[in-house]
Amino acid sequence: MKLEDKDTIQLELSNVSFNYNQQGQSIKIFEDINLKCTAGNIITIMGPSGSGKTTLLHLLALIYKPSTGQIMLNGQEIDFEDIEKIDTLRKTYFGIHTQEILLFEKIGIVENLMIDFEIHSDLPEKEKLDREYLIELIYSLNLNHLLSRKVNELSMGEKQRLSIIRSLISKPKLLILDEPTASLDYDNVLSLIKILNKLRMNKDQITIIFTHDPLFLRYSHQSYRISNYKLNKIEN
Repeated sequence: MKLEDKDTIQLELSNVSFNYNQQGQSIKIFEDINLKCTAGNIITIMGPSGSGKTTLLHLLALIYKPSTGQIMLNGQEIDFEDIEKIDTLRKTYFGIHTQEILLFEKIGIVENLMIDFEIHSDLPEKEKLDREYLIELIYSLNLNHLLSRKVNELSMGEKQRLSIIRSLISKPKLLILDEPTASLDYDNVLSLIKILNKLRMNKDQITIIFTHDPLFLRYSHQSYRISNYKLNKIEN
């Protein structure tokens, strides 16, 4: 699967349900979810702990296969049996920040960022590293004074900001952020929102944010709350 127009992307869940087996019993998480994500939009998804936010993130990131229904990228149904193609799609189009921050602890900030970019740079769709953009991200999220430190010398909030930059560095068409403000102070939350709004103005990226922070509702085009196995729209 390859996008025909690199400036356009759409991710869609159509009548998606998801169940998992626990000791021989089928446990329902979602039932007949429909969601259309189009380029230029910020989408916020909220819900209490245990409501299924992480499961939905895994579905949108093509990690979980739905029990029923379809997941489509630019109108083409995802074939979850083709693991190699799915891996290529993730590397080509996705940037993902998870709550579980996965960094190389014994090396520095810049080295961590370079490793992540190199993972994506072997793909023909990816351009060369935009150094000005990287510097802008580092300064915007206030990590510029920490570049000489190793990751294991950073605070949790600093690690979270580094993880967010890693998800942004390849300029993904699909950006998925899981609780991106959990360890951030208010000033850095505002800095992140400014970055996301600037990206949105390019009209070529989908940003999906899973959060407990209602502040993101002000900046979202679409907002949803997970409850009773459904995705219910929040009227902003």
